[in-house]
Amino acid sequence: MIRWLFAHFSGCVVAVQAVEAAAAGGDLRILEYFLDNESALQETQEGTETNDCNQVQWGGSDMAVAVEEGHADVARWLFDHKGDVERAWGRFMVAVVRGGDLELLQWVLHRGYAAHQLAPPTMDDAAWGGHLDMLQWLYHHGYVHHASFALEYAARNGYLEIVEWLVRYHPVGNASRALDAAARENRLHVVRWLLEHNLGRGAKSGMHQAAIRGYLEVARYLHEQGFNGLASVSCGTMLRAAGRGFLDVVKWLNDSFACEPLSYLYRDLRPYSLTLLADEPSTAIDAAAKGGHLEILEYLQQVDERMANEGFKEGRPTDTHDAMDGAAAGNHLEVVKWLNAHRSGGCTTAAMDGAAINGHLQMVQWLHEHRVEGCTAAAMDGAARNGHLDVVKWLHEHRSEGCTTAAMDGAAGSGAFDVLQWLHLNRTEGCSTEAMNNAACAGLLKIVQWLHHNRREGCTTKAMDAAASGGHFEVLLFLRSQRMGGCTSDAAFEAQRKKHEHILAWLNEHYPDAPAPQRRVRIRHLA
Repeated sequence: MIRWLFAHFSGCVVAVQAVEAAAAGGDLRILEYFLDNESALQETQEGTETNDCNQVQWGGSDMAVAVEEGHADVARWLFDHKGDVERAWGRFMVAVVRGGDLELLQWVLHRGYAAHQLAPPTMDDAAWGGHLDMLQWLYHHGYVHHASFALEYAARNGYLEIVEWLVRYHPVGNASRALDAAARENRLHVVRWLLEHNLGRGAKSGMHQAAIRGYLEVARYLHEQGFNGLASVSCGTMLRAAGRGFLDVVKWLNDSFACEPLSYLYRDLRPYSLTLLADEPSTAIDAAAKGGHLEILEYLQQVDERMANEGFKEGRPTDTHDAMDGAAAGNHLEVVKWLNAHRSGGCTTAAMDGAAINGHLQMVQWLHEHRVEGCTAAAMDGAARNGHLDVVKWLHEHRSEGCTTAAMDGAAGSGAFDVLQWLHLNRTEGCSTEAMNNAACAGLLKIVQWLHHNRREGCTTKAMDAAASGGHFEVLLFLRSQRMGGCTSDAAFEAQRKKHEHILAWLNEHYPDAPAPQRRVRIRHLA
């Protein structure tokens, strides 16, 4: 195919992506063909330049992907024949060093790589890849200026031999950070070695990071070595361990820290956290419920009852309405039933809304029968958007909250044609121009046509702009044929940015004077 294109067309442009694909595949023959058939700009008889020639866009990540895919010979060839073009030298050098190809490294350095002041090889990358021979060579040849993370990287990836060498010959890294990294990645042998050599005692997050990932042996070992208290574990540790279903860790945390006066292992995290997102659970019970971990809920209930019997008024496991809301959205019906029977946190309309949006009809029906909170119009809107026709029908027949125009708008944009048609026939809310806008954006020509023939809302310039951006030429042709919407200059801009050249040419022909889109003024800084 490539030979045919070059033979039958002048002015072929081989994009850098094609060069990268050939390099990644190790296809040296294609690269040689590109080079052999590449030609410089030709001059006409009048002395002007013409682009009637073949061009190859060398560079980009061609050498990097060749090394990453194990084709060092291709990287050498590219360096020899096109070593002077601009490319991702940093990524290339990282691939060479992390891949441990010392022979290739020495080869490119000997060929004048360093003289061009390109990205240097680093001890950090050698340590990351676990290549002691590479690390030692760099050290002995003076490449020691980028080694501050070498110890951390080696510890993180479990390369104890490199950790030992760095500590002995080039101890510039942060041992506490290294211990935290090793604990986070379950590298117990590295954690042991560091502590046995009195290194990393200042580590702050290792036990927490190990615990929330289920690495109980590492967490327990750190505790035995004297890491404890609020600096090591917190209510956030218990929350995440419970949310991820690590019952053994939850039990260990409770047995080791729950009775410590300053541990606050079960308190609600939300008032104390600046990073907790609005939809994230804030207590251990909430997190376990959202994850569907019934055995953890049962254990925490036992803890709560035992602490209550022992006279504890504070510091006991607690829950909020987020527990049932999250469990319902995740379709954990047995958890919802258990919470309803054993806890008092209740739920909000978010429970049925979430269940409906995610298509969990049985959950919606149970909440309808056993709870009084109900739902909002967001339930049917979301169910429609996600194509859950059975849920939409049930809500229509059994609930009174109804929906908004967002239901049809969302169904149109997601391609839920059956839901769209059902809403059209059975509901009165209708849709807005966003329905056709959304369908055009997604390239859903049949839905765009159906809306045009069955609804009166039409669309805005957003429809054609979005279709152009997405490369949906058939949608553009239909919209123009019906004289609908028009477009703004965004259409051509996005078509050019995304390299839809045929669409760009068509837009320039039919909409040369498209107006600039109206934009909102965004205030980013106050004087």
